[in-house]
Parts: sequence; C-alpha cells; structure tokens
Amino acid sequence: MDRNVSNRESSEFLAHQGGVRSVQFSPDGDQLVTGADDKCIKTWTVHRRKFLSSMLAHKHWVRCVRWSPDGRSLLSCSDDKTVKLHDVRTSSTVHTFADFRLECRQVAFHPSGTSFATASADASVG
Repeated sequence: MDRNVSNRESSEFLAHQGGVRSVQFSPDGDQLVTGADDKCIKTWTVHRRKFLSSMLAHKHWVRCVRWSPDGRSLLSCSDDKTVKLHDVRTSSTVHTFADFRLECRQVAFHPSGTSFATASADASVG
C-alpha cells in the first residue's frame, strides 16, 4: 500500500476480489481509497493499513474513484455508465449521474469541490 521513495520501502496487501483499477490518497494523506473490478470502493488508513469501509458502489467495474478536495466526498465512475457521488462519513451514495452513452473512464473534482469533470469512452469530456 505504501512505497516510500526516500528509503525505498514498500508494503502491499490484498484489497479486493478483482483487479484494482484506481487508487488515491485522501487530501490529508491519512487515508487511501481504492476502486476495483469487484464493483466496490474501499477506504483504508495509510499508517496502520487498516480497512475502514466498503461500498458496493456500481453494477460494473469501478474505473476511477477520487477524493473531494475537503475529503468529505468521493466521486466514482464505472463501466455501468454512471458517475456517483458518495459521502465518506456514512459510506453511502448521495447522487447518481446516469446520462452517459458509454462508460465513463475518469473523473476529477475541481479544486473548489463544487464541480467535476468526466472522460468517457465515447471520446467526450464533460
């Protein structure tokens, strides 16, 4: 899970039941979020390597999951042609955006946290 660049240490663990497609540190660096082929989003502590939560978030692979700048929300996209906004504290989906023609492959929050962008398999950016 952690690879220290300065002293070349590393550690890893089995995180999902399918291939992991996305990983990102939280804005404060204390947590890690992962998204995978098992349709789940999971959060972990970085220093203790402790599992925190899991959400069966999508009906197909989770392609990408990203923290909001304030660390209170997660944004995920999937081959199920949806983008979902999740509340980190409650581990629940707050809103589903489902107006995509093909699968969404990447998501990114704006630095303000008030909007987001997507990259889709239909060659569109939204």
